[in-house]
Amino acid sequence: MTNWTTVKSGTTSTTTVTVQAGQKMNESFLLEAHGFDPNLWHIVNVTSNYWGKTSDSHCQFQTKIKVIPKSFNSQHLINTTNTKSNSISLTKSKLKKYGSDETLILPFFDMHFGITTYSYISKYLPDIYDVIDRGYKKIILLIGDDYFHSDFMSKTKIANNRRLDHFDNEQSFVDGTQFLRDVIRRCYDITDEISIYNISDIHDSGNLYLWMKAMQEHYRGTSIDFHVTLKPRAAFKISNVGIMLQNENVVRDHNSMLFASKFADIWETTMSHYIFTEHYHKQATTENDDTAEIQFAIPKPTKRYEQNNGCYMQLKLFTFNKEHLTATYYIQH
Repeated sequence: MTNWTTVKSGTTSTTTVTVQAGQKMNESFLLEAHGFDPNLWHIVNVTSNYWGKTSDSHCQFQTKIKVIPKSFNSQHLINTTNTKSNSISLTKSKLKKYGSDETLILPFFDMHFGITTYSYISKYLPDIYDVIDRGYKKIILLIGDDYFHSDFMSKTKIANNRRLDHFDNEQSFVDGTQFLRDVIRRCYDITDEISIYNISDIHDSGNLYLWMKAMQEHYRGTSIDFHVTLKPRAAFKISNVGIMLQNENVVRDHNSMLFASKFADIWETTMSHYIFTEHYHKQATTENDDTAEIQFAIPKPTKRYEQNNGCYMQLKLFTFNKEHLTATYYIQH
């Protein structure tokens, strides 16, 4: 999602755009890329940073613009800002390709935005893009436990009044939004079939739910399929593969039985079953009752707790065919 900030002298917006070779980033192009109507807005300042090639004929730039309404006055700006925003309209680049009929799953568990910054996590993006660009018929994004580090905007605490190290909660939303928006933008260039699931956790259940609803509203004009919940688990299937997302803080044992009972329709109509849960202190994939349980690492910067307890810092991406897991991509920095 494009980040908008309203200030007295105008509105600033930051987003990433993909440009075809020879194409000019004129005012109309930039306004539309940032979600503004060129008939209503005028750019007063623009900066851009080259991010590299996405293909032989396409380049990507991070752009920041400051805009004011045409026939600008302060009350017009206030009225424009306070009206309900329109949903985003995504224009596809020419990256779209299907390398196979497989499904790519991008699990973003334990991101801990607030501790994790966009500048830190953005180093993972080129490797994530490399996997996405292989081409898939469908892409599924999973927003797991602790996407944000705190469930409060005005204080740094989580459940049971446990106090956290101080950080900027508002900035955590900016960084978490920018990261997901970048990934969605790349996925949308590859496939029309994108689904996004979330589950809640003790750190961020309230904030995450509201943020996911806002993201769902922002992308309502697209084909992206959101599955937003306050529950600690969710499930879906890919042909004969059943997958459950599980909050590890709720139940640690008998996950296969839980899957079979809570999501019987999926369990009974699939042949292979996978359960995705949150962070671990070592690499862990176990198989019980014909179900593979995969725990994810923490990609955020290491703190003393992680260093002392040997937490493993890594992202993993997965591809599935109609029957089973076909590949795991390890992304580590």
